[in-house]
Amino acid sequence: PDRRCPSFVDIMDAAGFQERLINDLATSMGVLQLYLGHRLKIFDAMRSFGTETPVTASALATKMQLSERYIVEFLKSCAVQGYLIKAPNDEAAFILPAGHASALCDREHPNYCAAFTCFLPSITPILGALQEAFRTGGGMPYHDYGPDLLEGISEGNRPLYKHEMLQEWLPKTKVWDKLQTPGAKILDVACGEAWSTITLAKGLPHLTNVIDAVDLDEKSLELARQNIEAEGVSDRIALHHKYAHEVSDGDYDLIMICESLHDMHNPETVLKSLLPLLHDDGIVFVADEGVPDTEEEMLPKDPTKIGSPSDEPNNFLGRLNYGFSVLHCLPASKCWHSSAAIGTAIRPSTLRAIAKSAGYDVEEVHHNGFWRFYQLTPLAPAKSQGA
Repeated sequence: PDRRCPSFVDIMDAAGFQERLINDLATSMGVLQLYLGHRLKIFDAMRSFGTETPVTASALATKMQLSERYIVEFLKSCAVQGYLIKAPNDEAAFILPAGHASALCDREHPNYCAAFTCFLPSITPILGALQEAFRTGGGMPYHDYGPDLLEGISEGNRPLYKHEMLQEWLPKTKVWDKLQTPGAKILDVACGEAWSTITLAKGLPHLTNVIDAVDLDEKSLELARQNIEAEGVSDRIALHHKYAHEVSDGDYDLIMICESLHDMHNPETVLKSLLPLLHDDGIVFVADEGVPDTEEEMLPKDPTKIGSPSDEPNNFLGRLNYGFSVLHCLPASKCWHSSAAIGTAIRPSTLRAIAKSAGYDVEEVHHNGFWRFYQLTPLAPAKSQGA
């Protein structure tokens, strides 16, 4: 039987698909223009004139010492995309709405998302090599994606850490009370640019032990050091360019793995290596993608809703995560020999199977719509498993 939903048969004819594709193209070009505005700090400059103040291209170009002709075209394009508003009484002026300004300019605002525009430019330089990887089955080294990818991931996720980690995620774990005591020990695995670690250091100032953080990417750790110093917590965090099990003898109450288990070439081995590092009552806390458990749940029930305000949430998550997976996460993980090659769209059942095989009981403690959060507890006392 034809398992496709009727809407695919009835609606997505050649003309309908052409319209969808051209619309996607227009949206992609809009995102790249937001990237230009982000990199050139055009939106920051607009906001400096005053909240929702009409700004002319001439005034903006003069302030920024940029070409007025380019600024004119940029502002017009952003207006037709809906990113800016045309000033009603001034044909040459444009307004950056307050809500848009928070999302585009304020790196610590809960809705900040400008950094995500860095993802598309990070992909462009590697598309030729990625085609070859499709032919050979090889991978794409993480560092080949360049600084845009690093910013897209770290700065894009930063608001989630700042506004949710200590407010919604960790309070739902069994170690939350322990984290309120001075002697609690924490290890942040695959810390990247360390915004998750910084959030812990600033939010739990009573801790007497330094927070250990590990990552295998040297550039990420270099940026992490800069971030840690800028945030004034250099004495609270110890960065390590090594595998987690090489850090110390352990006794951690909390080991965190945020947004990276799906990237690991052998996540089961990694989780097993963490068992001896845990205190007897400690946990591994995993934050990873929020996709549903089956392909069927991610398929569109009505393709005409894709990209609209009535977009289906599970289909949106599927499109977003499989997009990241094809273009980055899967190729990066395939660089390793005998990679598990999980990809971005790690399902709850997949994560549970990996964790249970590694020796953990798994409990999902939270789901914020984008990510799922799991508490992994050793099936046997941690120290006995490491013996």
